[in-house]
Amino acid sequence: MDSGPLAPRAVGGTKMSECEIVNGNKESLTRCARHEFEISTFMHELGHSLGLHHGGHELQNCKPNYASVMNYLYTFKFNAMTRQLDYSTRILPTLNEADLLETRGFDAMPVGWALCWGYNGRGHCQKNLHPAPNQPIPSVDWNRNKTTDPDLLPTINLNMIHKLDGTPPTKPEEGCTGDGSIHYGSSDWDHLKLDFHRRQFHSFAYQGMETEGELEEQEWEGLTPGAMAAAIATEDSDEDGLIDAVDNCVWAANPDQADLDADGIGDACEIPLGIVDLDVEVTPATLTVGVGQAMTLTARVRNIGTRVGSLGQLSWVLPTHATVQSAQSSGTDCAQDETADDVRYVCELGDLAPNAEVLATLAVAFPQTGVFKIGIQGYIYELDLDRSNNDDETTVTVVMQPPAAPSNLQGSAVPATQVKLAWTDNSSNETGFEVYRQSSASTVYALVQSLAANVRTFTDTTVQPGNTYSYYVRAISDIGPSVASNTVTVIVP
Repeated sequence: MDSGPLAPRAVGGTKMSECEIVNGNKESLTRCARHEFEISTFMHELGHSLGLHHGGHELQNCKPNYASVMNYLYTFKFNAMTRQLDYSTRILPTLNEADLLETRGFDAMPVGWALCWGYNGRGHCQKNLHPAPNQPIPSVDWNRNKTTDPDLLPTINLNMIHKLDGTPPTKPEEGCTGDGSIHYGSSDWDHLKLDFHRRQFHSFAYQGMETEGELEEQEWEGLTPGAMAAAIATEDSDEDGLIDAVDNCVWAANPDQADLDADGIGDACEIPLGIVDLDVEVTPATLTVGVGQAMTLTARVRNIGTRVGSLGQLSWVLPTHATVQSAQSSGTDCAQDETADDVRYVCELGDLAPNAEVLATLAVAFPQTGVFKIGIQGYIYELDLDRSNNDDETTVTVVMQPPAAPSNLQGSAVPATQVKLAWTDNSSNETGFEVYRQSSASTVYALVQSLAANVRTFTDTTVQPGNTYSYYVRAISDIGPSVASNTVTVIVP
């Protein structure tokens, strides 16, 4: 298929470094990417005209095991530079969301295709599924935790992907709604419908790309070809007063039809020059904290591209038992994503100019011991040509710690007989307290009394008149003692 004024080339899966050489010059990245979009859209909409749905012969969208350009996952929205450009040629094995085993793998995809699926609202892909000779089938990281889980995973919505604005779809026609727990493969070539005159429902896909990444599709019931043509002749998708047949940009109102570079695509629909490239880093990379101890992580998101990126977001992805105390961003607000399967806090970053940087902080604690991972994911509304640096993570080791030291130790003497002590209990995991004393006749502190947990006072009745005594208190636990409190000195009259 020829992609326009350029020399013909193989379509689908084009890498940006392989853009066509024309008249001795490499095609611009934006023009190359746009051609990929145009080619993919044409093939997708042609499939609708031939009677194919987004799930092949059924309406279930975004099935990982439906290897077709009809599938949102394999058009251009989520996997533009790795997908092949074809309709499905065979029925791939059924995928059951309630029966996923990462070690089982999935090597049934056609050679050259990546396996793509939805998880936590985002599209994910895995390439190189086909094993080398005499080698095991590569595992599939369905839950995206960067490790191969040995057991069956909890049910995962493999076809739930949020819209470009970050919100989940609510209707089937909006795309990947995550409906259905079993996904069936489909062979497109077994379901093509070419006899339009005998079909009760005439499906017609027409020009007009919307921001959701899918050309609008309408059903025309009972219309003859002539009636369909008459209806099409009046269609004005962007309502700018120009019918689609003559409008040089049908998805953005542009009654002036401005086309500065005279390439036939209105300026309102041109992809801006330059690229957007997010770089994401979270610090510290590793840390050790105690159970219940708050820790603060910092994420830095920077646009290392050459043009402004719109509607940036970053997401903190946390284990389900994590307790988030605060999430803040120097961009705009952060809030919990209640639609996510895991604990996820999303920070809106706004627009990011080239070299602009946004910092976000997360204060979190864990109520139990263990080794946990906290991930950070950057997202931009614009086309991000290099997503290899969009994610980062930190490893948190949560351990039991000795109790916190008592503080504000105070003492007073009762003439000739007693010294009364009082302190502040700063721990919640002590098993008791120990009181240590040093007299003016000694150079070391000795244990005077062991007390129960939560005790905050002690009266020493073993003092002698005319002596000076110094005291400190420490909390004790099965893990070990705390550091000592402050020291207080009391003179017994």
